Amino acid sequence: MADELVKHARAYPGDKVELPWGGPESDRERKKFGLVLTTKYGNAIAANTWNTEMRHTYASLVLEAGESVVTLIKWLGHSSPTTPLDHYAHFMPEAGKKGRRAIDSLLGERAEKSSGPNSPDSPQVRP
Repeated sequence: MADELVKHARAYPGDKVELPWGGPESDRERKKFGLVLTTKYGNAIAANTWNTEMRHTYASLVLEAGESVVTLIKWLGHSSPTTPLDHYAHFMPEAGKKGRRAIDSLLGERAEKSSGPNSPDSPQVRP
């Protein structure tokens, strides 16, 4: 996988963007960096855009792929499941299927047992 990323980076070098480097001073040194992801204008993506929109996209895709919300909460650093569930529950197409399968299985086993040859509902054959 790393080899493929290196090949891709060589074939499609990022846009050169000048960014401040060093401390918080306004006159700090500026350096150019090749960024893989930029805005449609070729600028660096603002941190708050990255944190909100890309984070949302990431969470949505991960849940839609079937990852558990518990794992996503850990990966995103949430202390509670409330926010992820409020925002991303509709991306969990598999939600509830495991529970339904478990109940169906349980009820199916009981139905098989109750209709077995020794159950009170089964027809009795008399010699």
